[in-house]
Amino acid sequence: MRVVTSPGTLCVEDTGPGLESSDRERAFERFYLHERYGRERPVGTGLGLAIVKELTEAMGGTVEVSSEPGTRTAFHRQVGRSRTHACACGVISADDHDR
Repeated sequence: MRVVTSPGTLCVEDTGPGLESSDRERAFERFYLHERYGRERPVGTGLGLAIVKELTEAMGGTVEVSSEPGTRTAFHRQVGRSRTHACACGVISADDHDR
């Protein structure tokens, strides 16, 4: 696992089995990943990502997932003011509005 931070940005990347595109679309739904993968691989309860997304959005931020099946998954959280930059985990983030 790798964690990269900068002011307002947090990126967490692992080298696990990754997520298919259909799973990425639903990764932040409560219990989805637990129900989908709970028997195949160690996963949490299915609440963590939903809580992260809800709290991040309540603070006016964004959270995204990128993944390469069989290789890696990265979660990118951005809150507050920032300039356009490339997250070390590989996702370009931009906040083009003032808060």
